[in-house]
Order: sequence, then structure tokens, then C-alpha cells
Amino acid sequence: MKREEILTLKEVCRLLQTHPSTLYKLTKRGRIPAFRIGQEWRFRRDAIKQWMAEKTIFSLQIRNVTHSARNGASVSENERQAP
Repeated sequence: MKREEILTLKEVCRLLQTHPSTLYKLTKRGRIPAFRIGQEWRFRRDAIKQWMAEKTIFSLQIRNVTHSARNGASVSENERQAP
């Protein structure tokens, strides 16, 4: 069985290239997968990587919808026009 890697808040800040206060806000609001040990936040590396992938996919979907709405076309119409 593979041992799960647990990261500290500082390690996740380096991974995400973000400020600790931003990460604290995300964790307190439940917007990023985390858990507490006492007063310290901890993060599973695999959960953070999955969260990043999901946010990337969601971001691309929003960009496609926004782009198609600006051009007055549906996403499926844009996909048909792509070379």
C-alpha cells in the first residue's frame, strides 16, 4: 500500500504559488481539500493535485462558454468550426 504524502500549509503555498492568507481563506471556506491536526492545516498531495486538475478543467469549460457567448454561437458550433 502506497503511503499518502501529507503536506503542510507552507508546502501547499509553494506548490500553488500563492500567499498563505489566500490558502487560509480557501481552507476555512471549504473550497480546497484539507484537514486539521490541532490548529494546523494539512493537505493530502493527491487530493490537491486532483483539485488542481478539476479547477483547470472547470476553468477551460467556463472560458469556452464565455467565448461562445461573446460570438453568439454555441460551444458545439465552435467545435464544428475548429480546423
